Amino acid sequence: MKVKTKLKNNFLARTNAIDALLEKPVQKFTVKDFHQLRVEIKKLKAQFKLVNFCSKKFEWKKHFQSFQSVFEKAGKVRELQLEASALKKYAIYRGLKTYIKNLKKARQKEMFVFLLMINKDLKSRLKKSKKMVLSLIETINKRDTKSYSEKKRKQIGNLISGKQLKMKNAHELRKHLKEFYYNIKSLNFPKQIKLIKATEAFQNMLGKWHDCEVIKLHLNEAMKDKTEMRPSEIKQIKSIKVKLSADCKILFKKINIAIYKERALQNLTEKVF
Repeated sequence: MKVKTKLKNNFLARTNAIDALLEKPVQKFTVKDFHQLRVEIKKLKAQFKLVNFCSKKFEWKKHFQSFQSVFEKAGKVRELQLEASALKKYAIYRGLKTYIKNLKKARQKEMFVFLLMINKDLKSRLKKSKKMVLSLIETINKRDTKSYSEKKRKQIGNLISGKQLKMKNAHELRKHLKEFYYNIKSLNFPKQIKLIKATEAFQNMLGKWHDCEVIKLHLNEAMKDKTEMRPSEIKQIKSIKVKLSADCKILFKKINIAIYKERALQNLTEKVF
């Protein structure tokens, strides 16, 4: 199967999945639906970047903007869902009545904002972007995709070249790995797929660390306005923050151990087609 056919099939699978989710009434959206929508858009974003690399005149950010808006609005809801899950894990849920009440209000508000943006105008813009990308995919060949692969591997290699991974580079590493992972799977290069699959456990660890950091930010924001919360709630949230920070640190240590004591990432960046 030609590279352009593989890319086209993957692109249509992603956009069809997104369309199907956007047709679903937002009131019936589950936690899984918001997560799945964001995953599908991440996969699509990876392909936009691949097309951008292979087609120098393509302004991927401009044509991806509408998808990015959906991604960000769905992300607001998703982050609040993650926060609620974290509170169940780290605290006695019933002891945070005011905080949980505010959390539910915030989630309902973000769901309403998400609902408002899913209209005919948005769907029309998404359709135009899809048409543009499909036309560009027809011009891509295997040589282009190999060049893209080598570039991504160098970028990943540069991020892990030091003695240990810095936190400021962790987010970049996570993004580059995800983009590379999604595109290599869609291109179906056997050797590359084997190498990237060896990093799955590491990618999951990076994802958990990222979620941990996001929840910490939410708790910090919540602590700025303590007027509605009882002293017992404030104390409990502070305790959660301590536990969460400790878990984040442990996760990051494990991430560094995985990079420098295991060979999966080094193999990914050193081996060639």
